[in-house]
This record gives sequence, C-alpha cells and structure tokens, in this order.
Amino acid sequence: MKTLKNCLVVASAAMMLALFASNSFAGVNKLPGSNIKAADTVIVPDNVRATFQTKYPKASNVVWYKYEDMKDDYTETYPGLYDPNNYYVTYSSDNMDYITWYSPTGEWVMTTNTISSDKLPPAALKTLQDSYNGFTIEKVDEDRYDGGMRYDVKMKKGDEKLKVHVTADGQILKVKDKQ
Repeated sequence: MKTLKNCLVVASAAMMLALFASNSFAGVNKLPGSNIKAADTVIVPDNVRATFQTKYPKASNVVWYKYEDMKDDYTETYPGLYDPNNYYVTYSSDNMDYITWYSPTGEWVMTTNTISSDKLPPAALKTLQDSYNGFTIEKVDEDRYDGGMRYDVKMKKGDEKLKVHVTADGQILKVKDKQ
C-alpha cells in the first residue's frame, strides 16, 4: 500500500512538472502602466528566439510576451506595426532597457527604449519647443521600426499633460491629451 502511495505521489509530481514545462499554467496579466495583456510565460518559436539572440547576444533580464489585445491609439496611429500575432521581448543591453517586437516568422518589427531629452534630434526638439511653449519634457521613448524612427514624448505644463509623437525631422504625427 505504501508503495502504491509513493507511486501516486511521484506520478502526480511528474504530471505537475510536465504541465509547468508546457506552460499550461501560464496566467494572463496586464503590463504595468499599460492595457497590453501579456502571458506570464509564452512559448516563443525557435526562429523568433534565434533572431533575437543573434541580434542581441549580450541581452540580459530577457522576458518574452505575446500580444493578446492591442486595440489602442498606437494600433490606429501606426497600422501594420502592431499585430496580435507578434511577440515582444523586454531586456537590458549596454545598461539600457529595451522592448523589441518580432513577427511570428522571426522578422524584426520595432524596438523602443527611453532616452534623455537632450538626445532628441534638433528638428524634433525645435518643433516641440515652438509648438508647446512652456511645456517641459518628462520622458522620451525612441521607436525604431522598418522605414523610420519616431519619438513618443511625454510633456507637462502645470496640470496639463500631453503625449506627442514626432519624427526626427520635426513632423508631428499625433498629439494625445493625457488629462
């Protein structure tokens, strides 16, 4: 009888390990400060992981996610960049934190990271200063994607908050009131 109990315990433990290994218990949560849902753990296709590892061999703190519902102002403003089938990965490299998106076929889609406002291209900075006099820049995200680069700039003036999407040459793509 004791042997049967031991066998059942071992079999149960093996089944639990197999479930965890297959990510069958992967939960869904929201990323902090975002409405993007992400699975705690996802199975990333080998080709996607290989593309990332080739491009960023020294990356650390690597965490993979999969889009589930990305209907927001980005999907409408930048059609084609956000696909619910894409994977994205957060990681650190060269003392910087990044987020990079990949298609299911392993193609690079976009990379974003936060930069200091003094790293904004002169034309973009001039446009922001001329168009939003009195606002201070609080945060700048640099987004690199196939065919371009843009800057997502959070600005503040008193209680008024804006998020301005601007290109390197100073073209304003979108302004969102963050009130």
